[in-house]
Amino acid sequence: MPFTPVRLNSYPAIAMPFPRGYNDSVPAVGGIETRPMKNAYKTKGFTLIELLVVIAIIAILAAILMPVFASAKQHANQLRCLHNLKQLAFAVRRYIDDNDGRMPNLSGDVPPRLRPDWCGCVGVNNQVKVHEGTLWPYVKNRDLYLCRQDIGRKAEGIGGSPINYPLSYSINSKLQLMKLDGMTNQRPTHMLLIIHESRKTINDGLYVWTANWDVPDNIHYDGTTVVYCDCHSRWKRTDALLQECKDGYWDPNKNVMM
Repeated sequence: MPFTPVRLNSYPAIAMPFPRGYNDSVPAVGGIETRPMKNAYKTKGFTLIELLVVIAIIAILAAILMPVFASAKQHANQLRCLHNLKQLAFAVRRYIDDNDGRMPNLSGDVPPRLRPDWCGCVGVNNQVKVHEGTLWPYVKNRDLYLCRQDIGRKAEGIGGSPINYPLSYSINSKLQLMKLDGMTNQRPTHMLLIIHESRKTINDGLYVWTANWDVPDNIHYDGTTVVYCDCHSRWKRTDALLQECKDGYWDPNKNVMM
């Protein structure tokens, strides 16, 4: 039987299904339709409404979390402030041990005058140079004299209301140069030693509470931080501290019924 060659185009074209969107104008080769391979699926992007929904959710979460972060920062600053007070109280105790049990000079306006007091101040409304204070050899850290919450806050009791006043704390004026261990009332757990004073009244390192010249700060959750003569520090509400003043707990020469 003679061999008869068969042409490819003698066979019928095979119909192949292709996804929509392909170019139908591609010519056939050898009677068989050929088309380039393409991805049958297209990437779908976000719509404008979806983007707006995502942005709104992020804004709501930020509004919820920002106060939480701010509160956590304030709490951390309060703990740091308590640490500062405790370290200053320990410095006072070490000074007392080296000076016959007597407290340091608390004000440059009382004898001996024109000498730096415990924090390096030589009088009311004067600048503070903590490295010149009598407690500096026992502290040697500027950060312990200033609460972080007071950084950048105006000291309104100082001329010009400087924002870089390096002192946040003042010592109970009733303890001026007295022997701390010789208090007649023997209640160191209630006897104020150092307090975080208001930025509106602080103008030296002396806390004069008898005439309401100086008042507690309220920067820490409507209260302030204090340390007592037994070196325990704590936070207290402003009204509770004012009541302690009124009841005379901070006067070492006054006997108060507990």
